[in-house]
Amino acid sequence: MSEQKKNKTTILSHIKNQKKLLVIILLLLLGLLLLIVPIGSNQKTKSNNDNSRLEEYSQSIEKKIADMCANVSGVSNVKVTVYFDSGFETIYAYNEENKSSSSGTNSEKKYVTIGSGNDESMVCVLERMPNICGVAIVCKGGGNPLISNQLTNLISSAFGVPKNKIYVAEGKK
Repeated sequence: MSEQKKNKTTILSHIKNQKKLLVIILLLLLGLLLLIVPIGSNQKTKSNNDNSRLEEYSQSIEKKIADMCANVSGVSNVKVTVYFDSGFETIYAYNEENKSSSSGTNSEKKYVTIGSGNDESMVCVLERMPNICGVAIVCKGGGNPLISNQLTNLISSAFGVPKNKIYVAEGKK
């Protein structure tokens, strides 16, 4: 029985050691997961924020164009879609240091930040709005060449879009 008791004790200690090893491995995996998840979620949040800002901007421009077109004589039931060539472009402030060495001059750029720790952020110098690369207008009266020309000239002048990037079509009757 003594031998049987030894075997039981050995087996139990072996199982306890494996459980400890398993717990350590699980804790390491959990720690790695916690390091990875916040980075990904911040990127998704920023991306979602950029997409929602672009969507709001797009809706605002589309509403302005629709309102302008609706005020033209002979035009009604206006639907507008605007296309952009890119999203918002942000330019941040930076300091440039030139360092001389025997192999030549190296320049190093460091972004200017404000705040500290988690509240640290880069200083924005300029934010450029997305460029409109196309406008589609569907409206009652859009099939009339005179009205179509008026709307094309109006939108081109007001928003700086080339005339060949604006299309006006007749809406459903």
